[in-house]
Amino acid sequence: MDNWYEETIAEIKELMEQKKYDQAAGIVEKELSMPYIPCDVEKQLRVLQKDIRFGVAENTIIHESSLDQLLDDLHGDAARQLAAVNALGSRNLRDLTLEIQDYFNSSPFPEAAALLINAIAKQQIEDEFTFVKDGVEYSFFGDCLIPVDECDGYREARKYLNQWFGMKYPSVYELALKVLVHEVYMYLPLSYEEIEGRELAYECGLQTVEMLGDEQLKEHLTACSGVMRE
Repeated sequence: MDNWYEETIAEIKELMEQKKYDQAAGIVEKELSMPYIPCDVEKQLRVLQKDIRFGVAENTIIHESSLDQLLDDLHGDAARQLAAVNALGSRNLRDLTLEIQDYFNSSPFPEAAALLINAIAKQQIEDEFTFVKDGVEYSFFGDCLIPVDECDGYREARKYLNQWFGMKYPSVYELALKVLVHEVYMYLPLSYEEIEGRELAYECGLQTVEMLGDEQLKEHLTACSGVMRE
């Protein structure tokens, strides 16, 4: 990756740290619209684009903060859904089970649906919900789900990623951790077992180093993890 792209990526990250998401998004969209960009750069830009979307959702001020408005926002675009789910997570979801099921029936934005499922798990809601993901229908009770931060597979995978990257490549570890968190969220309402943690860590680590396009990191991951792949 040449200096131009390195400087562009650094500028985007700095704008995100300053919560200037509109400017950051503008640069990302401009770069992605170019007729040619290196594959590794495009992958990084796609990750940043997703991070910007989440950042916007977390910082969105919902001017009409009534419950009705939040429920309406659940059926809006991706950013509105994420913002609404973020706000609803602090409310008592036991009073909203019908509305939540209606949302799950509406082909919701996957990341927003995952956040809501995690909130249901955290509140241990006893009601049954159904949710279709990738053409498969899942039925689950909230009090039988495991929140992401309590998932044994997630904790085990995080431990391995820290061992493999934490000390020598801290920035790679942080990126791999984001990939891991996203993977575990998107696996809901299922959860990873502790025994799956090492393999999960390897897959997330591999996705990270391939996104960065760094063969040295890939060799480091293979050596540390002891996993050999074609």
